[in-house]
Amino acid sequence: ANGVSFTWNSIDFGGSSYNLYVVSDFVPYMPKATLHIEKLAQTDGAVTQGSTWEPLTIAVRCIVQASSAANRITQTTNIIAALKTTEEGEKPFVLDMYPNWQWQARMITGLNAKLMSTGLQFPLSFFCANPWPTDIS
Repeated sequence: ANGVSFTWNSIDFGGSSYNLYVVSDFVPYMPKATLHIEKLAQTDGAVTQGSTWEPLTIAVRCIVQASSAANRITQTTNIIAALKTTEEGEKPFVLDMYPNWQWQARMITGLNAKLMSTGLQFPLSFFCANPWPTDIS
């Protein structure tokens, strides 16, 4: 790969069939905790509590690199075909800039084929219900 990309659903998008590169940094952040307090039914004021973490959205800007317009159109078609598997649920996601961290992510961005096939920057966002990555080092 010529730069920073990512692997999603075991597909290396920096590979020659795709040449999809991330041109903006993503800095993981600690998500907000949500506290849940519930009053227990038919008790004298007893409560139960717990907490969960808000989901994480990984948002980056990308470009498709190619040696010609025809190659870029082919790569755009390959990228769209590979990313459309989002309807099958969350997939393992690793950003090259954080190679030891793996999230379970679902793509949530609509793809603009015109931006992709002309070499312009376009947004990609991935939703992670569990905001914490797994260490895969």
